[in-house]
Amino acid sequence: MTKNEVPPCKKGKAAETESTSKQESSKIYESTQRKRTFNPSWKASFPWLEYHVVNKEGKMFCLVCKRYDRSSSFSVGSTNFKLEAVKAHARSDSHKQNQMRFNATRKPEATVAHKMLTKLNQKTIEQMKILFRSAHALAKHGCPFSDFQWLCSLDEAKGLKVGTAYRNDKRCKDFVKAIATNQRNITLSLVEKAQFLSMISDGSTDSSHREAEICYVRLAVHGEILTKFVGLKNIGKANADGISQALTTMITGSFGSVWKTKVVGFGTDSASVMMGSNNGTVKKMKDQLARPYIVAVHCSAHLLELAYKGACKQIALYEKVDLMMLNLYLFYRNSSLNRSNLEATFHALDKRPLMPTRVSGSRWLPHTERAAKNLMEGYEAIVTHLKQVCSQLLSKLFQSFFA
Repeated sequence: MTKNEVPPCKKGKAAETESTSKQESSKIYESTQRKRTFNPSWKASFPWLEYHVVNKEGKMFCLVCKRYDRSSSFSVGSTNFKLEAVKAHARSDSHKQNQMRFNATRKPEATVAHKMLTKLNQKTIEQMKILFRSAHALAKHGCPFSDFQWLCSLDEAKGLKVGTAYRNDKRCKDFVKAIATNQRNITLSLVEKAQFLSMISDGSTDSSHREAEICYVRLAVHGEILTKFVGLKNIGKANADGISQALTTMITGSFGSVWKTKVVGFGTDSASVMMGSNNGTVKKMKDQLARPYIVAVHCSAHLLELAYKGACKQIALYEKVDLMMLNLYLFYRNSSLNRSNLEATFHALDKRPLMPTRVSGSRWLPHTERAAKNLMEGYEAIVTHLKQVCSQLLSKLFQSFFA
């Protein structure tokens, strides 16, 4: 070393002192000043991250690892609220394996592949929506499935794109079956949720005028009262055995056996075949289900009509008027010529045409009320037309007599 050279300084003690002071300052800061908490913005980058307060202490959880792994700190709850800790867990092999297992068990609607296919097939889905709506409209209004083809052509003429596939009656039938199955599953889920339910049944006829029994269920789910259609089933004979068997088969086919332990009520008309105390349908349903406490509820409209008929049963004039209104209805219903001539008579008298209506049929008083009202308001036109008919018959009778 020459005389003018400066010896190098030793930096060991100074560097060590400075490093030690920084570490001590950091520890003091972490222990006294900094209190780390969960940052909600982390969930945007890590959607599997969740924060809960457990025993008055906030913890971070990994929803994926919590489902498959109980040993990870993020499975039982981590209090290390550092972004680097979250990133380290995301890079861990255990988390990656659990994420793969989770993706494999996700619902198809939530998978990326399903979303991609939905986007690619959006045009086809829109076409299928139109076809399903058309099929539902035909079924709801009792139209034949053969109308489906021209209905699709009509939609196409309106500018709707329905495509060229599935435009036939067989596919329409498949669409209706799919819709019915979906609605049946919805009703089944409601029946399973309800604690109690009531059955509502009445006689009906299908399009071929065959005797059938229609059935509904009435239930309450989360405080909401609902009435759902169950089905319509043909019966060989409309007696108590046939009706009860049809109802049991119909409801069991739709809901399985879950409904049998929930029936508490049965609503129906007041016919003896339904409400008979010994051999009625309600009595047989009680015996089949072993639920003798089922409450039978009469239809109030039917009871009112039965009370009215019971009160008028001994009045001879009532029977005559009832028979007269029935004959007037049949006289004009069975002849288009008589109907057109009666309408012409109404117009000649400057009155609104009112055709005689059926007084019998369903056991409801409004049928009788409407028939009596139409007869009273159209009395002048009906009498005028009947006089014309009588004069024509007498004229023909005399002509044939003197011929």
